[in-house]
Amino acid sequence: SIQQEKELKDTKLQVESLTVSLGRASSEKLRLEELVAELWRVDKDNQHKQAQTKQKADQAQVQAQATQESLRASLVRLEGEVKEQIQLRMAHEKKSSQCA
Repeated sequence: SIQQEKELKDTKLQVESLTVSLGRASSEKLRLEELVAELWRVDKDNQHKQAQTKQKADQAQVQAQATQESLRASLVRLEGEVKEQIQLRMAHEKKSSQCA
């Protein structure tokens, strides 16, 4: 009977210890679930920011290409104007030398 009381007491202590451990594990599980939810939110936020950054980079690239094409067209136009001015000047000098 004394042996049974001792075993019962030991069993009660084990149950109490397991109950405390279960409580700790349960609160740790909740904390981990909150961390996972926060990581998920941060990941979604980062994906959104990456998408925005990529969109801005794509827009900047398109704008840079448009500017480059515009500059190229201006350069071609200026080259044409310079050639025209040179031809006019050469024609004028040729006329002047023929008149003299």
